[in-house]
Amino acid sequence: MFRTVQIVILLSFISCLVNGAAFSPPSESSYKNITKSYYSSLRYIQDKSETRYLKQFEDYHFGLVRGFQSTPVSTISYFARQAEFLRYHAKSVTLIEDQEGYSQVETIKNNSDVIIRYLSHLPRNSKVILISHSKGSIDILEALRRLVQRGKKRVDLAGAQNVTERELLSRVKGWISIQGAFGGAPVLEALDRGVRGALEKFAMRWLTGVPKQTVKELSIKGRAEYYLRNKKIMKKILSQVPLISYASRVPFQELPKRFRKIVSRVKKKVRKGDQMMSKNRTDGIIPDWSAVKVHRYFILDERLKANHYLSVAEPAYFAHGKDSHQDIKLLKSLLHMMSRSQKKLLKK
Repeated sequence: MFRTVQIVILLSFISCLVNGAAFSPPSESSYKNITKSYYSSLRYIQDKSETRYLKQFEDYHFGLVRGFQSTPVSTISYFARQAEFLRYHAKSVTLIEDQEGYSQVETIKNNSDVIIRYLSHLPRNSKVILISHSKGSIDILEALRRLVQRGKKRVDLAGAQNVTERELLSRVKGWISIQGAFGGAPVLEALDRGVRGALEKFAMRWLTGVPKQTVKELSIKGRAEYYLRNKKIMKKILSQVPLISYASRVPFQELPKRFRKIVSRVKKKVRKGDQMMSKNRTDGIIPDWSAVKVHRYFILDERLKANHYLSVAEPAYFAHGKDSHQDIKLLKSLLHMMSRSQKKLLKK
């Protein structure tokens, strides 16, 4: 009898994945949409040169968690200008990639260890704002999941300070996710099946050094399975950590040629590809529904038109020959919006 129940549950789970549970674009009406407020902030920072609104962040520590880059994109400078800007206005700024043990291609377990260790080494009663991009968002999510799940237990991690998980969680006063891969990266679904697909995946892992587990964690199916396992904990995380999830919508013709090829390949090769990577509703790598799948507040930006890398880096490989400072404009706008709505978006 017990084995029969197990089989039924397993078949139901497989059926859900096959019939679309792994991909279900969310309804915008179900979210706390703060796009209009963001647009107001965007206009404000373009019209004003003052930075008085940044004074409230003088006592905050900022932790920046990068996403995954593959060759030749790895030549761009990740978070460089944003970190430099923040250093003038924050108590401290840390690029998590500089922490011992971190690797952009490593699993969420490995990188969440580094994030927890970083939080544990901050002074007691510190106030932290985390900023993440792409894969960095699921690294932070895993770190917060572990902190919420363990609660009052002390951190059991080599190199971490002797503090409770709850105390570490209380230090995180806000989180900004920029084009996060919460729902997965559809480009991984576009790899061919069979022998050719296996060769493509092997070549990708060999060229970039990405572990097989990382590829699985970034896939749409892998993300769906993660949320099925942690549904209750996700609600607890969002009730304790204010999260702004930012998605960028760039017109298809304004995407770099390399990104247009990615979007077209997904639409052609993947079941429900038209929905996964709808034209004008993606930044070239992450579609809007994936970027806001985990949220407390969300933004669907159609004005800045920052593709997946111009939102966090100088325009090197993925630009059109000019520097529009989209990375700094975006950061200023998000921080200004948070300062205007501090009571709602930041825990005191």
